[in-house]
Formats: sequence, structure tokens, C-alpha cells
Amino acid sequence: MKRFAGIVMTAILLTVICVMPVSAADFELKDSNPEQGYEKVEVSNVMIKLFFSENVSEEATQTANEGKISMKDSSGKDVKFTVIYDSKDASKISLLVDGDLQEEEKYTVEVDGSLVSDTGSMLGENEELSFSTKKRDSGAGYLLLMFLMIIVMMVMTFRDQKKKMMEGDMDPLAGINTNPYKLAKEKNISVQEAVKLINEEKAKALKKAEKMNKKAGAQEEDEEEETAEEKVYRVKTKRVVKRKK
Repeated sequence: MKRFAGIVMTAILLTVICVMPVSAADFELKDSNPEQGYEKVEVSNVMIKLFFSENVSEEATQTANEGKISMKDSSGKDVKFTVIYDSKDASKISLLVDGDLQEEEKYTVEVDGSLVSDTGSMLGENEELSFSTKKRDSGAGYLLLMFLMIIVMMVMTFRDQKKKMMEGDMDPLAGINTNPYKLAKEKNISVQEAVKLINEEKAKALKKAEKMNKKAGAQEEDEEEETAEEKVYRVKTKRVVKRKK
């Protein structure tokens, strides 16, 4: 009986020994974002994502894994971050860096081998993820692009207004303040003076519009003449052949 019990205990012990390495091997760090060795990480709003082969989001697991992930710069100085767990992706652990990182600096995330999953599996070996930050963009390129876009928009708006004015679609008095009371208040003059000023501006605007309309009409006539000339074809005359007598 004692011999049988010894055989059973030995079998159980061997089973446990064989199962433990397999269980540890199943739990591993599968992927990360950024990837290992990536050298163009932004310095602001840095979020590091670690993807494991098993879920790691249960409350008991979170408590057991506290302090088992660290981050350091090239000089070995600790970088502070907030650990975030995702209920929709329970196998992911995200590290939100507190503040900005240094430009063109190398950082290393270290995951201790004692990190466990929700099933109790242990990582087994320490894991490291290294990445580097890039130089912060100065923003000069974006400012230049915005400036060019503003210039293009102004040019297009001016061309559209001019075209509408020439076609007679735009009210020549649209840009004039026709409220004498408001104008008098703005310029600190009497209402009578404001009315006189408005009339003068109206006369100028109408004269300018009339001039532009005449110019547009003359341009249309020239275009019509050119079109008519293009439609004129040379008429071939009948060739007369003289016969010899």
C-alpha cells in the first residue's frame, strides 16, 4: 500500500513538473505598439500598448501585477506612466506616459518575468521593449501651408467677385453702408452728412459698375466677332478649262 501511494505521488509530481513549463510557455508577450526598435515615436501623448497571449485584466490579476512593468530612459531614470486596462481587449495593457518625453531619446519598457495572466500563468522571462523618440516638429511647414491656402482663397474670392461684377450678377451697392444713423455714429458726423456721404459712395459704385459692364460688353462683342470670323469659310470658284480648237 505504501509502495502504491509513493508511485501515485511520484506521478503527480512529474505531471506538475511537466505541466508548469508548458503553461509558462503559453503565456507570452506577443506584440507591442510601438514595435521593438521603432525610432519615430512622438514626444507628446505617448501611449505604449503591450499585447499578451492571455487575458490580464481581472482585478486580482491587476493587483498581482502592480509594479511589474517599468520604463526608463537611456540614463536609467524612471519614467512615470499610468497603467490602463481595456475591458474590450482583456489581453492588452496600455501605458499612458505622464507628460512629454525627451526628443531623440531612447526608452526601454521592462516587463518582469513574474507577471501573471488571469489563469495564473507566469511570463517566466523578463521582456524588454526599446524605442526612440523623434525631434519635435517646429510647425513652420504647417504655418507656411496655411498661409498659402489663405492667399489662394483670397485670390479666388477676388476673381469670383470681379467675374460676378462683370456679368452684372453682383449688386454694386452691396459693400456700402446705407444706414445713415449707423454711419453717423461710426464716423461721429451728423445724419445729413452721413446721407450725403452715402449718396456719393452710391454714385461712385454705380459709375464703376457701369464702366465694368461696358468693358464686359465690349469683350463679349470681340469674342463674338472672333467666333464669326472662325465660321467664315473660303468659297471655291469654279475652274474654267479652255478647250483647244
